[in-house]
Amino acid sequence: MKVSVIIPNLNGAGWLRDSIESIWAQTEQDFELIVIDNGSTDESLEIAHSYCGNPRYHLIENSENTGFSHAVNQGIAMAKGEYMALFNNDAFAEPNWLEELLKTAESDPKIFAVSSLMLRYYEPELADDAGDYVTILGFACKRGDGLKASRYQKPCRIFSACGGAALYRKSILDKIGVFDELFFAYYEDVDLSWRANNFGYKNVYCPTAKCRHICVPPPARCGITHSKAFRAAATAFCCPTKTSRWSCWLSILSPCCWAIC
Repeated sequence: MKVSVIIPNLNGAGWLRDSIESIWAQTEQDFELIVIDNGSTDESLEIAHSYCGNPRYHLIENSENTGFSHAVNQGIAMAKGEYMALFNNDAFAEPNWLEELLKTAESDPKIFAVSSLMLRYYEPELADDAGDYVTILGFACKRGDGLKASRYQKPCRIFSACGGAALYRKSILDKIGVFDELFFAYYEDVDLSWRANNFGYKNVYCPTAKCRHICVPPPARCGITHSKAFRAAATAFCCPTKTSRWSCWLSILSPCCWAIC
């Protein structure tokens, strides 16, 4: 099995079916699809159940909302693929989305994560996310958010992949660990990519892997709570690896420069 596509769901009745159908329509078909329902109370659980006859489909049902990180980790634990593709339940992939992610990942064994070009659903000429970056103070930001997508047509190295539509190499996940469940939702992807940077792996951006995403624009370009900002900044000093603190700070500064170019 080449890829395990993992979709966490919570009350996504309005868009889950279209999201799943966009995955089944991929040009790359060597994948399984794992949906984790986090205690939905709307019709999306019924939608998730409707695919259970497919041998490449698996459904995990949680009785309550356990958070994005926990749900995704459940999917990773049962996955059989060489790569993990995370996909939001309100995202819709172009047919070659998975093929393009794989092509990029397999170009270099040091690549850990490949981030997609996520476009705003209602304004597809605008980017929603073209990879994430972290400021020197530890604030995580969405690259390209609300800007013309035409500005982000070149592949490049980035600090972090956005977990809303990204591919992760499973063999590296086995080495560095999965998502930190202390991040109930949001910033868990930045934390994981930061860890990969510290281990010497690469996170890259693939502009030809496109999807549209239903998203509510955040009140500010860089949204983060004080506690999460502190946790992100502290990661650089409290490295669980043999990497020096100075090396960790370099891992912040260099990708920030890559993200701006």
